[in-house]
Amino acid sequence: NRPHDALVPRRRGPPPQDNRSFYYVSKPGLETD
Repeated sequence: NRPHDALVPRRRGPPPQDNRSFYYVSKPGLETD
């Protein structure tokens, strides 16, 4: 499991690359893979 799997976006599955900022806003310093 990836560490950021706990941070589920409103949409299921990984967000598009344009919405990668969603994870940065939710948890700064977190990089998606």
